[in-house]
Amino acid sequence: MRGLSIVVFTFAALTDFFDGYLARKWEADSEFGNFVDPLADKILTFTGFFAFSYLRPDIFPYWIFFIIIGRDILITGMRMLFKRQGKSLKTSYSAKLKTAVQLVFIYISLVSFLAIAIPVLSEFATTYLFNSGVLYWMYIFVMIFTVYTAIEYIIRNNTSYSRE
Repeated sequence: MRGLSIVVFTFAALTDFFDGYLARKWEADSEFGNFVDPLADKILTFTGFFAFSYLRPDIFPYWIFFIIIGRDILITGMRMLFKRQGKSLKTSYSAKLKTAVQLVFIYISLVSFLAIAIPVLSEFATTYLFNSGVLYWMYIFVMIFTVYTAIEYIIRNNTSYSRE
């Protein structure tokens, strides 16, 4: 089952990547795509973060999960507010990088859970990934970067909004 989770996650992440790549390449931009693509990213990442918190709250604390979700709820709310006012929320490179960082972290964590189930790798995974705090500190980094992108969004869009 652990191997299947990696396959499903990898497939979902790759299709998301290629969807975005092709949309930019062919300049295929739609209202529906602009709404659904970030929503799909959120569902993919939230599911992974929640599963990790559920399985190992000692390494993947719920409070980090809620901060990451809170950031996305805040930015989605801003996006909806701007749209209602006929404006668009300016995204940044770091916001796109945030999604990539989150997906890479989830992939590493999934592989770590798989490694525990493989006898040859179990001791390594347990000692160096789970018990050492490596995954915990990686999760902290993901949270800090996620919060940073929210602050950047707010500053960037508040400045541009107040000038108009």
